[in-house]
Amino acid sequence: MKMTNAGLFSCAIMMVFLAGCGSTPLDKRWTNDKAPTLIPMPANGEEVPTLWVSSVPSDPGSRPKPKDLADHAAASYFTQLGKFAKSSDEFSKLAGKSIGAADSSVDNTSFDRTLVLTVSKNGWHPGDRLARLRIKLSPIDFKFSNYTIAASSYSTVNIDSLSIVRGATAGAEVDPTVGGFLAGSSKLTAGYSNQTTNAAQVSAQIEQLTVSFDNDDLILYRESEQGIDLTGTTLIKLTFRLKSPDDDSSVDHLLYVSDMKLFSDDAEPLTPAKASISFSDAALARPRDLFVKGSMEYVLRHIEKGADTYSETDDEVTFYSNPATPASPCYKVLSHEEMAQPRWMIETDQSAPLFINTQYGARQVIFFAYSDGTEFLNWINRSHPSAIGKQALQIADRENISQLKSLEPKSSAYPKFIIHRISDTQSTNSCK
Repeated sequence: MKMTNAGLFSCAIMMVFLAGCGSTPLDKRWTNDKAPTLIPMPANGEEVPTLWVSSVPSDPGSRPKPKDLADHAAASYFTQLGKFAKSSDEFSKLAGKSIGAADSSVDNTSFDRTLVLTVSKNGWHPGDRLARLRIKLSPIDFKFSNYTIAASSYSTVNIDSLSIVRGATAGAEVDPTVGGFLAGSSKLTAGYSNQTTNAAQVSAQIEQLTVSFDNDDLILYRESEQGIDLTGTTLIKLTFRLKSPDDDSSVDHLLYVSDMKLFSDDAEPLTPAKASISFSDAALARPRDLFVKGSMEYVLRHIEKGADTYSETDDEVTFYSNPATPASPCYKVLSHEEMAQPRWMIETDQSAPLFINTQYGARQVIFFAYSDGTEFLNWINRSHPSAIGKQALQIADRENISQLKSLEPKSSAYPKFIIHRISDTQSTNSCK
């Protein structure tokens, strides 16, 4: 086989290139023949990396709509809707609503939050970096649940698709066959999607990001490749759930007004016989602060020589590890102000609370929305009712609140009602 001068020149260039690659330690993590020894960081040193933990509210997600279903599931769902809808307009309205009936009950013993974990290194050279992190969070008097997503600057682990599928199964209540055709159900075999990026110089992820649970503790592990500093923020979407709320003396169970029909379409008050009101359950935790204990293990790569270049292949480094006994400070992740559920009661201008007879007995008239409370207040002060439908209205006796007396409709002695915000009693809780 003959080769042209150009071909020989190209081969020569390729051989020089390969020889150069073979002599350049692009795949080495350090210039020493042996791995550097981990040196424990002094426990009280000013240069110890720090951890800060907080949280912000997160969107709990919404129920899927028919358009989110696969073709066969949507067809089956619309067939079932056609059996319930009495007109084309009603069918259109039902088709645009989310699948599954909205649950009007309120569970204020769980809170959808996004944990914000921030790690910073203090007083180190700009070229130094954190190469490995293991953060342990131990919740106090509550549990972590419903973990769906973790994200950092370099990597994202997302299992939120499971939440979507779990919500979509509500369609099975309409037609059992819907469950077999749920959009995205084929992804259940994988369980989650792991989005990663490969580094150019080494065949590895630029960051390994994992979240696991050890009993009630959350374990976050991060490990990086060349040039990646793990300082910064990691976000973890999950739920804070109070332990055993049914047996917790700091949880109040009550009924609140979840729906009512008091005015006609032209804003005229309905008669007490035609008016209606309904209630739903609510479990309300007495407001308190929630804390976690957090500890951090790490490996910090400190450059002794070679910081003047971006390449790490010529660095002489020292690796520092966390103190033998990492600190476990407390962090407030939910305040009692955020836990409080705003609510309003109806009472007379003489501070006598209004009660209504329900299937559970006499209950206070309580609203979670101020606008609903003012609408009710407008109606009762204009209509002077003694009942709503067949549900009698009563007020508490000023001398003995356990004694209730009926209202006399259309009488001059009919009381004037006002709306009053209920003040919460804060439960004591501290970081133990």
